[in-house]
Amino acid sequence: MLSLGVSQNLIPNGSFEEFENCPDNLRQLDRAIHWTGANTGSPELFHSCGFSDPLVKPHDGEGMAGLILHADYNNSVEYLQTMLTDSLQKGKSYCFSYQIRASRKTPILINKIGAYFSSKKLTTPNWEPFYLRPTVFEKEIVENRDNWQRITKQFTAKGGERYFTFGNFFEQHFLKERLVQRPQPNWYSYYYVDDFQLYLSEGDCNEYERTEEPITQMPIQRSLSVFFEVDSFRLLMEAENQITAFFTEHPISKSQLIKVKGYTDNDASAVYNQALSEKRVQAVNNYLKTIGYVNMRLNWFGEENPINANTNANEKSVNRRVDIFIEP
Repeated sequence: MLSLGVSQNLIPNGSFEEFENCPDNLRQLDRAIHWTGANTGSPELFHSCGFSDPLVKPHDGEGMAGLILHADYNNSVEYLQTMLTDSLQKGKSYCFSYQIRASRKTPILINKIGAYFSSKKLTTPNWEPFYLRPTVFEKEIVENRDNWQRITKQFTAKGGERYFTFGNFFEQHFLKERLVQRPQPNWYSYYYVDDFQLYLSEGDCNEYERTEEPITQMPIQRSLSVFFEVDSFRLLMEAENQITAFFTEHPISKSQLIKVKGYTDNDASAVYNQALSEKRVQAVNNYLKTIGYVNMRLNWFGEENPINANTNANEKSVNRRVDIFIEP
């Protein structure tokens, strides 16, 4: 077993946890922070906050993505794409891994699902495939429809790669296919993916299962919770003073990323609470702007993810909050 040093996952939001807006329907990958499609196909963002798949739970956390990797109509495949947090270094070895599983509704399973690392973004104005030699791909058919399967690959960077695109880059006659149920008209091969990771390699990637760094090795995350009155999104003067004192104690550059996440208790309807938590987040966001901070990432969850059972007034008061995080 290798001894792991501290290194950064170069694929941002690799587990699809962070989003600009909670997904509420199909074809909304672009609501996930950092992620887009590469062609005009529109992969799905699934998240427990809203649009989710009742038959499949994410491998890691509350979010995952889904996309068409093979189809019999117009070569209509889809791709996931993001910009890496740093360019790859020439001649360096990297470990790339992800979790994948096929949809139970998919009639065709395929192999050669892969990733393409490039210095420039892949883009096309049409819903069409990219027939390129991917940097890495899985030679075997990805068959698992009941459980998540981890795929790990190792490669040497050419240098300067800054973009990551995931999908199927092969024409049909290069693929192995396995029929698992009778194809329907306009059939397609659909897969879920989660937990993308890319690390500078410290040995053979297959000798260990790379995970996020142990908490004891990570910088301490600095956070503050501010609280709100019942059915209110007015930021109290006491909360403003707490925020000001927090950033005085933890000075950062005005452009450093700040995460702002809002919650409510479970009084009123879920729809109402979702809107109320958004207003609370916006109130904190507006105050942060008045004291000079400009790079906020906003999320609101309504009554979801309470930190207690919400059974009495004291418990509910703790859930009427906005959490502020300074990224390590």
